[in-house]
Amino acid sequence: MPSENGPLRGRTVLVVEDHEDMRDLISQYLTSGGATVIGASNGASAREALAQCSVDLIVTDIAMPTESGIEMMERIRAAGWLREVPAIAISGEIRTDELVRFRPSLFQAVLAKPFDPARLVAIASELVG
Repeated sequence: MPSENGPLRGRTVLVVEDHEDMRDLISQYLTSGGATVIGASNGASAREALAQCSVDLIVTDIAMPTESGIEMMERIRAAGWLREVPAIAISGEIRTDELVRFRPSLFQAVLAKPFDPARLVAIASELVG
């Protein structure tokens, strides 16, 4: 249940992460900050969720099978979906060549795993401010 006093109170966040335990952990951090969280395990399920509800923020893993978080966001943005909705990229495998691909049109913040939960909530609340 979302915190009633958190900085993300009243906000809905889509968390896209292929590892269920990590998706649950990220969701827990954001919920403790007041957000309502919708979880998705891949790009296809993320697009299905986006077709059914509106979100204030997208938090996605980068390294996912079939479709990376980068490819997913490129498809979402190219389709005209949520062009103004901010997104945070999270990855345990961020390499310098991948950082070049994080254009502001796709992601407004990048976090490397492991990350401080308070930092995730702070960045999220700043982006949806």
